[in-house]
Amino acid sequence: MTDIETAADIEAAAASWVLRLDRSPNDAKLKADLEAWMKDDNRRRGAFLQAEAAWAMLDQMPWPAREEEAPHPAVIRAAAKPPHRRQVLLGGLGLVVAAGAGVWALGRPDASYATVVGEIRKIPLGEGSVVAVNTNSRISVSMRSAQRRIRLESGEAWFQVAPDKDRPFVVEAGALRLQASGTAFSVRRLEGGAEVLVSEGVVSASLRGLAPVSVSAGEVAETTSGVISVQAPGLEDVDRKLAWREGNIDLAGDTLAYAVSQFNRHNQRQLVIADRALSTRKLYGVFHANDPEAFARAVEVSLGTPVSVQSDRIDIGRRTALSS
Repeated sequence: MTDIETAADIEAAAASWVLRLDRSPNDAKLKADLEAWMKDDNRRRGAFLQAEAAWAMLDQMPWPAREEEAPHPAVIRAAAKPPHRRQVLLGGLGLVVAAGAGVWALGRPDASYATVVGEIRKIPLGEGSVVAVNTNSRISVSMRSAQRRIRLESGEAWFQVAPDKDRPFVVEAGALRLQASGTAFSVRRLEGGAEVLVSEGVVSASLRGLAPVSVSAGEVAETTSGVISVQAPGLEDVDRKLAWREGNIDLAGDTLAYAVSQFNRHNQRQLVIADRALSTRKLYGVFHANDPEAFARAVEVSLGTPVSVQSDRIDIGRRTALSS
């Protein structure tokens, strides 16, 4: 008979994965094995992200300084280093997950979180769900016994929702209301509407006074003029657009204009397309969202166009009479 994997088993395994990735962050096989493990059970991805977020918070906790021991005059020896906070946790991997839950439990049931330009935050909600808040965004959280409710006030956020049939997970973005359980999806506020990308499961989307619409994994919903439209670009395209969770911008035939708009969301130093004729040129590649100059240099080479780097902006292309 096959043993049933409990929530505690999953949390312990998730913490173990975090430890292994911390030791070998560039191990491609390890990352592939992790992805396969998470796909086998939809609870695992949420547990891993919660453990990962808790791990990040441990790095921000103060660690007591240790007084240096004066070396013996006749015998010089290396002073013992204080144990690394991560080493302290090796004896109890579940503590990593517990730490994330404890941070929430000790806080308020209602809270707000915000990011500045260029910042991305992963926040465990304490009941298994995790929120990733994109650059220059703000959310408010209200956790109640009957409902888990998030309001996206500005920007963009991605949600890995822990299953709980007795506590619906509701996200509001302006007039848009989303309800989910055991799913993963992002919401971005747009001028006059919102965009929803579903990477796992099914999300119910509704506007006030209208019947709900189901949005499934690999689909994108957008609200404009009081209407919800749904398209199905596929999971690969959805995952590319969610590359910001790892601090990346993933381009696969996207226009230069689109790429510039994404980089400008993440940086104070703005990219400017000086030659508008370049706007529709298509680009491919994965770039660090916080390095617009490296992206501009790549464009300079691939499109054969000049780039001018200044302290507050980076011009791509030679300014023409048409673009001035």
